[in-house]
Amino acid sequence: MQYTDLNELYADSVKGMMIGYPISKITFSSIQNTEDDQVESRKVVTLSMPTHALIKICATFIKSAEDNQGAILSAIKESEEKILEAINQSKKD
Repeated sequence: MQYTDLNELYADSVKGMMIGYPISKITFSSIQNTEDDQVESRKVVTLSMPTHALIKICATFIKSAEDNQGAILSAIKESEEKILEAINQSKKD
């Protein structure tokens, strides 16, 4: 199987997982507004892959988060400051 046109997908959360052997699946979802102004979680995509590869990805992700913890926390703080600044500015207007 050859893929030539891959898309970037956005998801808010994991809707479900099936961990097994030899394949595991993760279903990702996103919060969306419906036509009648309700909010619901809708499936974005289900990723199916070999379990050993998924475990390796998870381990790499955790290791990367640990290695970059300072930068991640700094970015969170910077975003928090920008949000608070925007809120305070809107109170003045």
